[in-house]
Amino acid sequence: MTGNNEQSEKQKILVVDDEKEVRRLLCVVLRQKNYQPFEAADASTAMQMIVDMDFDMIISDVNMPGISGIELLQEIKRQQHGIPVLMLTGASRVEDAVECMKNGAVDFMSKPIDFEQFTSCIRDTLEKPAGNAENLENGSRQPRQLAQYRILDLLGEGNMGVVYLGCNEAGDRFAVKVLKSCYAADDKRLNRFYREINVLESLAHPNIVKFYECGFDDTEQLPYYVMEYVQGQSLKMICRDVVHKTMHEKMDILRQTADALTAAHRMHIWHRDIKPDNILVLPDLTVKLTDFGIARVMDSELTVTGQFLGTPAYIAPEGLESSTHVDGRADIYSLGAVAYELLLGRKQFDARSVGQYIAAVENRCPPEPRKLEPDFPAPLQAILAKMLKKRPIDRYQSADQLVRDLTACLEAPDVHRLKLSTNYESNDWE
Repeated sequence: MTGNNEQSEKQKILVVDDEKEVRRLLCVVLRQKNYQPFEAADASTAMQMIVDMDFDMIISDVNMPGISGIELLQEIKRQQHGIPVLMLTGASRVEDAVECMKNGAVDFMSKPIDFEQFTSCIRDTLEKPAGNAENLENGSRQPRQLAQYRILDLLGEGNMGVVYLGCNEAGDRFAVKVLKSCYAADDKRLNRFYREINVLESLAHPNIVKFYECGFDDTEQLPYYVMEYVQGQSLKMICRDVVHKTMHEKMDILRQTADALTAAHRMHIWHRDIKPDNILVLPDLTVKLTDFGIARVMDSELTVTGQFLGTPAYIAPEGLESSTHVDGRADIYSLGAVAYELLLGRKQFDARSVGQYIAAVENRCPPEPRKLEPDFPAPLQAILAKMLKKRPIDRYQSADQLVRDLTACLEAPDVHRLKLSTNYESNDWE
């Protein structure tokens, strides 16, 4: 009985690496230092273990088949606040190190491992009191307090801002976004940050992350705003089938996202960065659309002429030329690209580089869903075809039209027999 108690008191560390020998070696070292190690051969298994068990620390390889270590780190930060993550790699690259530290890793080490440095890092991390200030990737300091919010953890870092997990005096938790200190005197970025606040303030919808308040922290001399803290899976995990959902559940996720876009578009707000990372799914399957950081308000002059904004795998063809003239129909295309990936488990196009993918978006049609999966519902294929039209004029002209068709699919006794007014042509597909 005593042995079991001692085992339960040991700090639990999860080792994630696709190489069995590496996992075993690290576990041997951890046991020698009186930790209790657990193993996962891939990120998918690790995510499930994290849901089922409380870990004190996670050690992950960067380069793994399927979901990478960096993607795992991002998902851990999104969901399991406070769990420190140490990243390891056999192919050290500066870009990987920057990405890991940007996403809140406690350290980044190259293989072969220096075990003295390895165990020292683990000891220092696990002994460090909660709430200590930390340095971010851009060299700025993580504050312990922003206005009345005590900062608990780093949730993520973008080009312009940093998002922290914070709590108020009552213990309620929030996501607190603050402008990076290096941009405090940059008028253009300040204006963009305040515009993002104005966008979120104007949106109130159950499928859009909720805005609470904004302010200026006198100590840090930086603007900030406060949102609801969403502990949900990113849609990326569902697209990768790490979290399995039925076809009906996936259709409902798409319908809720389209409903969120309907609310934004009615306010003449275009999101411009619809992608799986920005769609969060709660355990009860409620969708929360987030990150309006590059959203554009119609008639706003705050945009960059000649520059496309968004993520290449999900950007509409017209968005590749310029971000100035896109409207809500570009969001519908982007959601179509997300829907294709969600429903079929693959992106529209196979490409070895961003340049190849962009060329495919402009010039090619994606493979026909029913050729990939013969049992794929024809009405859903018709919906995808209309969302993914190259010309905006040929797409759904409003998100509420898309909501209508997705709702019809969800409510149909047999979606395969449903007749939609939406038609598609054979030249929509390869």
